[in-house]
Formats: sequence, C-alpha cells, structure tokens
Amino acid sequence: MNKREYIARGIICRRDEILLCKNVDHGHLYLPGGHVEDGESSQEALKREMREESGREVIATRFVTTFENEFTQNGREIQERCDVYLAQLDIVEAVHSKEKHIGFQWISLDQLQTVRFLPEKILLTVLDIIQANRSFW
Repeated sequence: MNKREYIARGIICRRDEILLCKNVDHGHLYLPGGHVEDGESSQEALKREMREESGREVIATRFVTTFENEFTQNGREIQERCDVYLAQLDIVEAVHSKEKHIGFQWISLDQLQTVRFLPEKILLTVLDIIQANRSFW
C-alpha cells in the first residue's frame, strides 16, 4: 500500500539566496516546511513547522503552486502532495535548526542547480517562481 503525505513548503529568499533544509543523514537539500496535520491549513502548517524547526516566525506568505511527487523510502512507495508558498521570516540572518536531523543553509541562486536538491523535478519551477516574484522579498 502506498503512503500519502500532505506537505507545506516555503520558498524563502534574501537578496540572491534561498533558504533550504539539509537532511543531515543523506545530504540532500529541500524547501523548508513539513507535514500538514489534521484540521490545519497548509499555510498554518508552514508557519508551525518553521517555528518548531527554527524558532523563526513566518510573517508573510503567498500561495504559488502545488506539486505532486512519488518516491520510494525504506522500501515503501510514498505519494506526496506539496503546497508551496512564498514566505518571509521575521529574522533571516540567523536561521538555525532546533532538530538534529535537519540543518538550514542559505544557497546562492546561481549555485542552486549544482547542489543535490530534491525533488529534482521542481527545481526549475522554483527558480521561475523566484524570478517572477522578486518584489515579494
């Protein structure tokens, strides 16, 4: 049986950098956010996850897209639906993880295509969204 997950993710930028989460065990990078809980909107989930994982408050959001992703994890098929928001944080200079399994990294937009970003298939979409919404930040 496939497992289905509902995720909220944020595109958070400062100047010409994007904030990404790093999986400490496997080294890949991904948009910050996390699982949407029962009775919670995806926008609320993004705000809660950022508070829990970094101690930072999301002060502005704008919905930009939904994408679906399928992958295998520990021998199990996962189907993931992600709502993606543009997001602003209260403080962007010092974003540190409060959880051992993730880290936060600012990556130059010029270097984004050279890192192991997952899911790969949305990378160009993320870059297009950033270009189209530069005034948001």
